[in-house]
Amino acid sequence: TEAQEKVAVQIAEQISDYLKTGAITNAVNTFSLTAKEYQSVKPFLKLSSLLGGFAGQLTENAIKSIQVEFEGTAANVNSVPLTQTIIYSLLKPTTDSINIINSVLVAKSKSISISEVKHQKENDYQSLIKLTVTTDKQTRSVSGTIFGGKARIVEIKGIKIEADLSEHNLYVTNQDKPGFIKDLSKILADNKINIATFHLGRLSSGGEAIAIISTDNKIENSVIESIKKIPLVIQAKYIQFKDKENE
Repeated sequence: TEAQEKVAVQIAEQISDYLKTGAITNAVNTFSLTAKEYQSVKPFLKLSSLLGGFAGQLTENAIKSIQVEFEGTAANVNSVPLTQTIIYSLLKPTTDSINIINSVLVAKSKSISISEVKHQKENDYQSLIKLTVTTDKQTRSVSGTIFGGKARIVEIKGIKIEADLSEHNLYVTNQDKPGFIKDLSKILADNKINIATFHLGRLSSGGEAIAIISTDNKIENSVIESIKKIPLVIQAKYIQFKDKENE
């Protein structure tokens, strides 16, 4: 029919616009952006997905509040799709029937408070997005930036640590004492898990420290349980990005 032909033409034009310019219009499960808006937010969408997915896989208790802070150039772009992407990636591991468009409504239906803060002034980085998640047990923050066109984590819980994440990652919180790296490396080696990158950060000598290790293969639950038994370990989690959304 004529109506069906018009719809088909409209869909074809929308697909053509997206392929040519990146413009997204009248989408059901994602946001609508002009070509100019899409180009400005594109690198930050990857970062938002990384931060939300990372925090979502680490969070083990019910979320009470979400705060997203934008600094530098990140504060000058359309933050709506960025916040939507963060919340979607954050809640996706534990929530059914969630997509980018309904993510904010889903969060509010769970009585999760959401806030945004924008800082025009640049600090250590030209652009920065900081996600703070509060549960009934703790508050955890994770910050990231864009470096060389790639999303990178630069701070977790106030601990500075620059890390690129891959498909397979190990996150460990531990006490900064001699012997930890040796014990951890032995467990990974015994299970034939090859280390791709190894990033460390700490608050102070002897205090709380964080290790983020990217590996070439999946880390099974049995290996995670062995790592948790290391006396100095506080938390150990396997973090996976199946779609490599951080690239």
